[in-house]
Amino acid sequence: KIPRILAATQVAEAQLKVPAHMSKALIGPGGDNVRLLHQVTGCKIAIDFETPITDGMQTVRLYGIAWQREQAKGLLLQQCEAVRKTEMLRYEEAAGSSIYAAVKVAMTSAAIEGFEEAIEIARIRYSIINYARSAAEGIDVSGQTVSIDGIVYWICRNFFTSVCQAYHKRQWLEQMDFQLVLEAGIKELVPEQLLGFVPSEKLDQLLLEFHDLAFEEQRVLPIMWDVVQQHVHGPPAKAYTAIAVGRSQALLPGFDEISGIARAEAFLQAWLLVTLKQLTDAGGGKPDYVLPKEKVIQIILAMVVSNDKGASNALPARWAMDVGIPESGWEPILEAAYELAAATLAARKEAGKSRTYKDSMELKQLCNKRKQETDIRERSRINMEIQKMRNLERRTYSEVNRSQAETMAA
Repeated sequence: KIPRILAATQVAEAQLKVPAHMSKALIGPGGDNVRLLHQVTGCKIAIDFETPITDGMQTVRLYGIAWQREQAKGLLLQQCEAVRKTEMLRYEEAAGSSIYAAVKVAMTSAAIEGFEEAIEIARIRYSIINYARSAAEGIDVSGQTVSIDGIVYWICRNFFTSVCQAYHKRQWLEQMDFQLVLEAGIKELVPEQLLGFVPSEKLDQLLLEFHDLAFEEQRVLPIMWDVVQQHVHGPPAKAYTAIAVGRSQALLPGFDEISGIARAEAFLQAWLLVTLKQLTDAGGGKPDYVLPKEKVIQIILAMVVSNDKGASNALPARWAMDVGIPESGWEPILEAAYELAAATLAARKEAGKSRTYKDSMELKQLCNKRKQETDIRERSRINMEIQKMRNLERRTYSEVNRSQAETMAA
């Protein structure tokens, strides 16, 4: 009996598995729930965030004597059951909305049942409904300051920002078509007075265009952040912003007139051109101060290489499968694209200095003469000459830029 009594009064550790998505509810605001359980049971409770989550379950560690651990276990399980019942009520409340029906169709089409358990599917469905309903936060949906095009774009972008941050590691994400979800969300969020003036054909076209654009922008950003952190020693924000802005801008042209490797090359050239411009601006004219050439190529190469499904992570999903893998690999293509981007930016810089030394000196002399001139008529004449020289400079700069753009397009 004595050993049993000693064991019952000895402080020890026990473990309990709880659903990972319930951990915040168990902790409570500022840890209030955990402190209250400790006061009631005398058992210390710690949620283990260091141990990897397996099968959606997270480890809770309990420290105390036997009866304290058992009491704490019982109360924690009761709390989990209460959270589960609350979630089910929320799911039932959402079940009557058009957004719920659209989400259910999208999830069924993506065969998500093969990847997730029933309770997790219900939780994901409810989360996506919430993302759709909160996608208009911070947007003027009245149409007074933002056009319908802008409203649709920002709703799509906000929605996919939330969805991709939450589920970018799930295999089913790229199989989901959220167009019906966004259509239902826009009809719920945007006033009928504004939508009544928008033809249904135009709304469908805007949804199709901005659905693909916003999804392509947002689906890669979590992956990009991880890759940049792996390659950048120091604060990664400037490098990440430059690469992210470069890819977003490269998505706009579409490159629908070409296909295969040539299409991928054109996309990478556009990506690197904007990225290098962003790095140059952030580094005060020296892109290497922010991110050297070899690091830029390593980061984009890590994102362009094929994933397990044979599709590139970074190339647009709608045509990445048709590209294939270059015979010599992606690195020579990225090297050439970087050199072309550097040459283009250097040519633009020279175009900004298109005035000859003589013209520059003449303009400087005219400006000095204007300062010294007291006669109003003479000052007016000098002002007109200065304006003519500056207009000529702007025309020259525009012509050079146009010529470079035509060369790049060719």
